[in-house]
Amino acid sequence: MVTPEPDEMIRVPVPGGELAVARWGDGPVPVIAAHGITSSSAAWRAVARHVDRASTTLWAPDLRGRGASATVGSPYGVDRHADHLLAVAAHVGAERFVLIGHSQGTFMLSKLAAEEIDDGSAANLGTMERTRVIDCAREVLRYTGHDAEIELHPEMPTGPLNRVAENSLARMLMGWEPEMKFMDGLHRTIDWYFGSRQREAVSGYLDRMLTER
Repeated sequence: MVTPEPDEMIRVPVPGGELAVARWGDGPVPVIAAHGITSSSAAWRAVARHVDRASTTLWAPDLRGRGASATVGSPYGVDRHADHLLAVAAHVGAERFVLIGHSQGTFMLSKLAAEEIDDGSAANLGTMERTRVIDCAREVLRYTGHDAEIELHPEMPTGPLNRVAENSLARMLMGWEPEMKFMDGLHRTIDWYFGSRQREAVSGYLDRMLTER
């Protein structure tokens, strides 16, 4: 299936530079999408395939230090990224809009919901499968044929051992339901990464990206 290129790339001024922001569609409902850590607006291209462009406009910024906004330097962090989502909304003239996020992007949405937005509701987009982090790590190694040992350190602080993204609100509000299982989506993500990665480009900024978040 063809992954659509953005209809437009715009620049949004923020402290320290300009963010690159991708646009798909030209409808009256603005949707602002926050990608995860080490990701970029390209993460939303698969979603863009399913956007009704007559009713929806999907805006997906490359957050500072990522993608085409890689030259916008520190400080990084959830608070700064969340402020930039509001900057994108203001720049495109969106007074009311839908916010979506994945991975670290959901933390930005939580920050905005707690401190900046008083008339919103959060809706998970998930498969309702209980997914353990250790199972994901093992499947990545198996699927990529990578021989590595996973070290467990239970004596150190840890996050959730498994996750379940409950989607009943998304089904009620948007009629949305997942079309594939989690592991199938993981495999497709890995296939996309190996098919599109640019080793030379990434090697030029990897050390900085790993330490200046």
